[in-house]
Amino acid sequence: MASGEPESSEEPGSSKRLGDSEGQKARKEEEDSEKPVESTNVAKSRDSQDATRSNRKSYIEMRDNGGRSALYFAARNNCQSVVTTLLEAKATITTEDLNIAAEKGHEDVVRQFLEKLASDKMLISKFFGTDKKSALHWAAEKGKIPVVKILLKHDSGISTGASPQPPAGAKQGAGNTEPTDATPPKRLINKLTAEGLTALDLAAAEGQFEVVKVLLRNNAVVNIVGKDGLRTLDRAFISGNKDVAETISKRYQELKVI
Repeated sequence: MASGEPESSEEPGSSKRLGDSEGQKARKEEEDSEKPVESTNVAKSRDSQDATRSNRKSYIEMRDNGGRSALYFAARNNCQSVVTTLLEAKATITTEDLNIAAEKGHEDVVRQFLEKLASDKMLISKFFGTDKKSALHWAAEKGKIPVVKILLKHDSGISTGASPQPPAGAKQGAGNTEPTDATPPKRLINKLTAEGLTALDLAAAEGQFEVVKVLLRNNAVVNIVGKDGLRTLDRAFISGNKDVAETISKRYQELKVI
């Protein structure tokens, strides 16, 4: 080494290694800085999508002062395409929605509701209003035969065999909340309202002869006494419909309960 030149403490090639090291460090910092930004953007996007879905759900479930939703009004007015759109948007089906469709006799809407409930594994026998009236009660009372048939078909408790009637000579006590132990309580057809009435009672009281025949063919219990002390047969006579009274009277005679 020439005299007078300062000695270098660096070994040969050390500058190159230092440059490489700094470059790698810079690249790593750049990569690391990009990752959180990407993750943050994805998280924000997901939060935004969740918020949008939540807002849409809240909007769909909005109710008026009477507690009625858009789905209720669509069902009441038989707007099948609107019902379909709302169900696809995850609108919640309530008892009021199902009942109003049944009461109005909108069989296609009722069918839509039942298919959705079935896919969600929900039993229609659990859908009752504060008066404990089901869709079948409403359809039977209003004489909506197609809806009655649809509901009976989807009844979770319906069986292929005959449903047992109460023992001969037995009467159902007034005010009881279920038919006798011999009758499957889960069957929608024999469920009682808050007044102790079955779908058959309501149909008989309104003189709905064709509905009465359908319900009897499906083994509806006939000798239940409501909270007012009246039997199904009493309601049939009060209705003034001769065919209804004779048909139910015949069933009573078959069961030997008169």
